[in-house]
Order: sequence, then C-alpha cells, then structure tokens
Amino acid sequence: MTDVYDLGAEFFRWEFATGVAGAVIGVDPFDEPNVTESKQNTRKLLDEYEGSGEFVTEQTSKSPNGQINKLMRLVKPGDYLSIQAYLPYTPEVAEALSKMRVLLRDRTGVPVTVGYGPRFLHSTGQLHKGGANNVVAVQLTYEPADEALIPGEPFSFATLIRGQALGDFESLKSHGRRAIRLHLGDDVGAGFRKILKVLNNGAKRARNVRSTKGSAKVKRVSETAKVAKAAKTSKADSPVVAKRSSIKKTTVAKISTPKRAATTAKTKAKK
Repeated sequence: MTDVYDLGAEFFRWEFATGVAGAVIGVDPFDEPNVTESKQNTRKLLDEYEGSGEFVTEQTSKSPNGQINKLMRLVKPGDYLSIQAYLPYTPEVAEALSKMRVLLRDRTGVPVTVGYGPRFLHSTGQLHKGGANNVVAVQLTYEPADEALIPGEPFSFATLIRGQALGDFESLKSHGRRAIRLHLGDDVGAGFRKILKVLNNGAKRARNVRSTKGSAKVKRVSETAKVAKAAKTSKADSPVVAKRSSIKKTTVAKISTPKRAATTAKTKAKK
C-alpha cells in the first residue's frame, strides 16, 4: 500500500474474495446461525431480568484457583484457548490480558487468543460455536461501578453486556464446548492479580517438576556411566582375563620363535 486510502481498497478486495470463495465451496460466509442463537439467549435472559431483577442462571465463580485448575484439566493437545474478556478497554486491562495469555500459553502449550466482548461475537464468535470442538473458552466478566441506563429499556448497558456474556456462555455449553467463567468483581485489577498469582504459582510448580525430572535423568545417566566404568575396570582386573591374556602372549611367543630361527638359518646358508 502506498496511501492510507489503499486500506479501504484492501478491505473491499478481501470482502469480495470472501464472497467469491464462499460461492465456490457452497458456503454462505455471511450466515452466522450461532451468533443469532446467542442473541436469542440474551433476549430471553433480559426478559427474565426485567421480570425478576436478576439473572437466574448467573453463577459467580468464587475461587479462581479452582476454576483455573479445572481449566488445566480441560485442555488437550490440538486445542486452543479463547480468552473472552467482557471488560473495559484500558491500558491496565490490556496489559493484564497479555500477561494472562502468555502464562496460559506456557502452562498449557496450546495457542491462546484474546477477544473483547461483546464485539468478538460477530467475528470469532461463530467459529467458537460452529467450528471444530477444539476451543476451550475462558470468559471474564466484572461488576461495573457506573450503570448507564439504555433509553427506552428497563436495564443499563452494563446489564446488557452481562446478558450477552451469559447468553453466549449458554450457547457454548449447549454445543458441548468446554468453558469456564471468571468474575473479577468490582475491582478488575484485584481480580486479575488473583488470577495471575494462581497462574504464576502453577508455572513455578511446573518448572520445578521439569527441573526435578531433568535432574533425575542426569543422575540416572551419571550412575549408569559409573556402573559401566566400574564393570569395565572389574573385568580388566579379573584373574580369568589376566590368565587368558598371559596365555595368548605366551602362545604367540612360542609360535614366532621357531619361525625367526628358521629365517636366520636360511640367511646363513645363503651366505
């Protein structure tokens, strides 16, 4: 690209290419049935909230340690982790998410993606529910301090986002997807510190286990080498080996002596 406006041309190029590719393989790339499903779940939850003043199905996680340990058991080779952050977009949150992503990657050994909710629902949200069942979702929510009401609705934007998170979580579960939910409470920073502490402690334990295994392996190799060396030395010092060596040398001497004598006699005769 040579100009900033070339970016718009690239958007059009790949949007058009997506439509053509979809027509060729017989797939409607703009059909998102599972995104619609999440919207329907959200609408149902909001209707319930309007009647009762709460989300009946909402379960708040109280132990990040227990939830993260559960997460570690859910991940299998070939999976990927999806961090779904229904959180405010701030530099502090972005930094914490980056640290969490790296720690999860190091502990599980699988790729880790990060998306801000609810906006990711219209991009990777369809993949999570309609694609292969190799996603393990980690949903992060919080309790906002300010509640801005939506004009014409009996609930706030914060309540709407909570409903979207719960609606998508239900959709993930209904499709057999592995998912956990971590609620950070009204102090997002403190919530993240708890999660990162659990992940850091787990990473240290994992490194210690690997270090212990490595040391044990080195020790076994060293002990094997010592045993082999001792066996070799013992074999060399054995009376049987010494006797065989002596016999061999003696035999060679007896055979070679007459030969040398005969060669000497022939030489003298020629002279």
